[in-house]
Amino acid sequence: MLINDFTYYINKFKVHNNYYSKTAGLDRPEKSISTPKEWRNYPIQDFDYQFNSWGFRGPEFDKHIGKPVNICLGDSFTVNFGGPIDHSWPSILSKHFDIPTLNLSMDRAGNDAIRIVYERACNIFDVQDTFVMYSDLDRRLDENFSFVQENAKLSNHINYFLRQRISNAYEIALPSWCWQLMERSLLMRIGIFSYSSKEDSKPISEERNRDGHHMSKKINKVYADYLFNKWKHHNDL
Repeated sequence: MLINDFTYYINKFKVHNNYYSKTAGLDRPEKSISTPKEWRNYPIQDFDYQFNSWGFRGPEFDKHIGKPVNICLGDSFTVNFGGPIDHSWPSILSKHFDIPTLNLSMDRAGNDAIRIVYERACNIFDVQDTFVMYSDLDRRLDENFSFVQENAKLSNHINYFLRQRISNAYEIALPSWCWQLMERSLLMRIGIFSYSSKEDSKPISEERNRDGHHMSKKINKVYADYLFNKWKHHNDL
């Protein structure tokens, strides 16, 4: 299959094509990490999940084919489950740019799938800058193009991750509550920013979305500001 196969890119990596719902993924009372009461009492309730025909959360991308865009890559944290799409770090980051900033994130995606989407995007759009939030190190794309968790030594996960890094991207990683201590040490050593959570934070707090796991607007803004400052420093040199 050619890397620029348009149909492959649209259909193989998502199950949300033209999907609309008021809830999705962990963001349901019966699946949420939050208690049902916390879920119902979350201060932000007026939003929905709308995925385009490509299966990505947001507007259609067809009009951007072959044109200059920035792209944002990641897993469900970048999709921003549990909150409005406008609160995602790609949406906040996009306000700094005059060209479209496309959110190409995928629920449950590992870093190998994120890299493949990056490669295909570069063959479809005129990609100017790439911003990526790396996912869990044990996630893999199997031979059936399904997202799975690989049971292996942490050293194997680390080596696999290092091979998937996108060399010319502005990089961030999931917040600290997603990582083991050794993984956090790795990220610090190689210079990839990960938000450090308060030790006393609650499942529903200023740090978390309605589902109790994904990031609030406040933390998304921390990431967006970090990425823009990295971009600005690089382009001011």
